[in-house]
Amino acid sequence: MKKITTLQQLAEALGKKANVKAWEKGGKQRLYFNGLGYNTKKMETKAWIELTDHAEAVVRIDCPSQPSTWIASQQEEVKGHMEKYVRYINRFFDFGVTGESIEVILNNATLAAEEVQGYYTEWRNVRVSINRFGKMAERNRQFVVAYKGTKADAPRSFVPFSQEGYDWLLKNGGEIIIEPYAPLPDLNERAAFYARYEQQEQERKAQEERERIATEKAKAEATAEGKAKMQQLIAEGANFLAAWKAGGCQHPAPAEVVEAKKASGLNWTNFIATIV
Repeated sequence: MKKITTLQQLAEALGKKANVKAWEKGGKQRLYFNGLGYNTKKMETKAWIELTDHAEAVVRIDCPSQPSTWIASQQEEVKGHMEKYVRYINRFFDFGVTGESIEVILNNATLAAEEVQGYYTEWRNVRVSINRFGKMAERNRQFVVAYKGTKADAPRSFVPFSQEGYDWLLKNGGEIIIEPYAPLPDLNERAAFYARYEQQEQERKAQEERERIATEKAKAEATAEGKAKMQQLIAEGANFLAAWKAGGCQHPAPAEVVEAKKASGLNWTNFIATIV
């Protein structure tokens, strides 16, 4: 039998036995199979055969209400139904033939090698708290995971987003968890919010530092002025305690003042009130 050389011819050949659709983009070739597995409101099955230098069955099942072990078993079951098609393709398809021009091939290769960054989503079976008493149980949860790499290697659920959003996700450990069926958060907006918050915090701390420096400067100037006034009054013959009080009751107080306060047996407030 002559080898099949195009993806469309292969889809037509398999279409006699299965509901298939040819898909080709960025140098990738796939045959999507409709009608395999279950597709309901709570479960989605996607099945295709990936064609590179050989054929390989790929099955993705999205079903948050079921554990990962059950999902894995169902994926293997669907792959089993596709095995005969994989064998047929590996035997009769010419993987070395392409109908695209060299310019298209090179352009697709360039696009595939383009570096991208963003996030993708995936479901994992993890232990989480299920009530207010902290009881733990295994549940399926959706994760938003940071990704940086080539466009060709990006996961199917990859979503590009801003440098700020990517950096914010990295700061949070590279991934966040969201509740089942909850909408995906707007990570760009969330990153912008935290960027504004951090900027406001920096401005607040800078203002507090300026106020602290100004307060310390004013306090130092008042202290220097009080000491100068005290020394002037003493030089003019004023009583030491009276000069200390007139100078603003500088602290730490001189030894003479401390001794007088101890001798009085009063607290500082009452002691200062007795100085005339």
